[in-house]
Amino acid sequence: MVGERGDILIAFYKSSIMVGKFFLGAGIIGSIIASISAMIFGLITVVYSSYDAFLAAQFTEEGAKEFIIAFIEVIDLFLFGTVMLIIGVGLFTLFFGTDLNVPKWLDLSSLESLKSLILEVVVVLIAVIFLGYTAVWDGSWTILAMGGAIALVFAGLGLLIKLTRP
Repeated sequence: MVGERGDILIAFYKSSIMVGKFFLGAGIIGSIIASISAMIFGLITVVYSSYDAFLAAQFTEEGAKEFIIAFIEVIDLFLFGTVMLIIGVGLFTLFFGTDLNVPKWLDLSSLESLKSLILEVVVVLIAVIFLGYTAVWDGSWTILAMGGAIALVFAGLGLLIKLTRP
């Protein structure tokens, strides 16, 4: 009697792992598709913004500011695409364990190393977003609130890292 229950539980456990791997695979594929989409969208935006900048030929201070802002926003897209690629490749490497011949910085050994890598890229992404705000800054005090909020987020992340690492 006990043997049958044990066999049923083991079979359920094995099938649950297979179902979990299937959904994990769907998440990995979704992350990689999101990465490719963001990169393609960014590339198209670069081409369009470049064409538009030279076609309109606004070689003024205001035109230069708009040109810079357009490309800062594109950097956000590329960084988002990078984060999604890191998530997809990282999860694939961690859970399916095949050798993908990835760069050394993406050779992950644990979920903790994946989280750290994602965190580093997200910090850069937030910094680039703040750079975008400074490019359109109108001289008001609102940028101080934005900078303070970002500083608090960075301080919280730094504390989290310090407390969770051995």
